[in-house]
Amino acid sequence: MDKSVLLHLIRSFAPVELREAKKFLLSPFFNQRNDLTTMFEYLAGNGDPEKKSVWKHLFGSAAYSDQKMRLLMSYLHNLLERYIEIKELTADPLNARLHWPRDTANGG
Repeated sequence: MDKSVLLHLIRSFAPVELREAKKFLLSPFFNQRNDLTTMFEYLAGNGDPEKKSVWKHLFGSAAYSDQKMRLLMSYLHNLLERYIEIKELTADPLNARLHWPRDTANGG
């Protein structure tokens, strides 16, 4: 996992972005999986990035499944991309207003 896009993305975040991303992941509107938040916290906290170490942290002594691990990594990566998209969209109030649907019934 050391060379994964997910790990590089997490390690590229500034401390404030790590805090914001964690809040994003804790929001049940965007994420309803506790294992993804736990995985993020572990990797963001410089935990051992080997897949089996991450698995052990998440699931204890449960048998390792590379397929499930890759799926979790993909889910987390997609959520973090969504966090970035929302952050960029809301960073500029004018840009955010341009993306809201107009009220065509009232001439807007």
